[in-house]
Amino acid sequence: NTYGTRKIFKVASFITFFLALFLSFLLFISAKYFSIKVFGSTDKIFFIYLLIPAILVISFSSLIRGYFFGIKKIIISSVSEIIEHILRFTIVFALIYYFKPSTPEAGALIAVLGISLGEIFGLLWLTFNYIRLSKNTTPTFSNDSILNISQKIGAMAIPLTLSAMFGIIFKFINAMILPAKLINLGLSNSEATATFGRIMGMAMPLISFPMVVTSALVVNIIPTLSSHFRLKNYKNAKRDISYAIKITLLISMPLSIIYMVFPDKLALYLYNDIEVGKFIFIMSSNTIFLSIRHISSGILNGIGKHFHVVINQFIGMLLFSSSIYFLVDIPSIGVNGFFIGFIGSTLIVCLLDYIVLKKELNFKLKDIINP
Repeated sequence: NTYGTRKIFKVASFITFFLALFLSFLLFISAKYFSIKVFGSTDKIFFIYLLIPAILVISFSSLIRGYFFGIKKIIISSVSEIIEHILRFTIVFALIYYFKPSTPEAGALIAVLGISLGEIFGLLWLTFNYIRLSKNTTPTFSNDSILNISQKIGAMAIPLTLSAMFGIIFKFINAMILPAKLINLGLSNSEATATFGRIMGMAMPLISFPMVVTSALVVNIIPTLSSHFRLKNYKNAKRDISYAIKITLLISMPLSIIYMVFPDKLALYLYNDIEVGKFIFIMSSNTIFLSIRHISSGILNGIGKHFHVVINQFIGMLLFSSSIYFLVDIPSIGVNGFFIGFIGSTLIVCLLDYIVLKKELNFKLKDIINP
C-alpha cells in the first residue's frame, strides 16, 4: 500500500518538523544558560548556536532513513550513513590541513562544521532517493485518517523516546556516582577518574562491539516481525527470531572467549595500559548477554511490545545504578559493585524480555536450536 505508506511518512514529517523546531527554539533561548552552567563561560555560546540547524537536519535524516528501513530499502539508508561519515572525515581533515587551527575554539568550529555538512549531504542523498522512488510507484489508497496515523505513531514513538531518555539519564547518573564512590573508598580524584575512563572509555567499547552487528539485525528484524504479526504468520516470526538470536550468539560468543583468554594482550595492544586488562576480563562474559539484550529489545519492538521494552530497560537501569550507589563504597566490594550491577542488570533484562516473548509467541529456548 504505497499511498498509505507515503501518508504515514508525511504525517511523521509534519510531527518531526514541529518537534525539531520546538527543540531548536528551546536550545536557542537556553544557549546562554548552557554555555555558563555546562562550559563555565559565555565563550561557547556561538558553538551552541551552530548546533541548532543540526537538530532539524538530523531529525529528517533519521526520519527518511527509518522510512527506507521500513520499506526494506536497506542499502539506501546504509549508503547515506557511509556518505555522512566519509564526508565528515574528509571535510574535517581538509579544513584542519588547510587552516591549521591553533586554538581549541578553531578546532571545535571545524568539528561542528564537519558534523553538520556530513549530515546535510547524507540528507540530500536520502531526499534524492525518496523523490526518485516516488515517481515509479502505482497510486493506491488509504482509509486511515491523519489523527489515526498520529495515534499509531505516538503509540510507538512515546515508549521508544522514554527508553532513550531513561538510558541517557541513568548513564549521566552513573557517570557522576561511580567516581564519587571511588573517591569515598580512598582513591584520589585523578585515580577515580582514571578508573572510570578505563572502564567506560576503554573496556566498555570492546564489550559492546558486537552491537555493530546486532544493530543491523535490529533494524532489519523490526519491519519483518511487524509484517509477520500483521499477517498473523507466527511460525515465520518465531523462525526469524531464532535466526537472529543464532547470528547474535555466533558473533558474541567467540568475542567473549577472546576477551576472556587474552584480556592483557588486548589491553596492551589497543591501549598500552595493562590495568585495562582486568576490566576486560571481568566484563567479558557480559558480551553475550549485552548482545542478546539488544536483539531481544528489537524483537519486542517488532511485535509491538514497546512499553514492555521501556519497563524492562528501566528495571535494569535502576538495578545497575542502585548497585553502584550501594555497593561500590563498601571496602570489601569496591569497584566490583559496578560489575555486579552491569552484569546482573543485563541478565535481568534478558530474562524479562524472554518472559514477554514466551507469553506472546510461546517462544522457548529450544526454538533457537530447532526453529
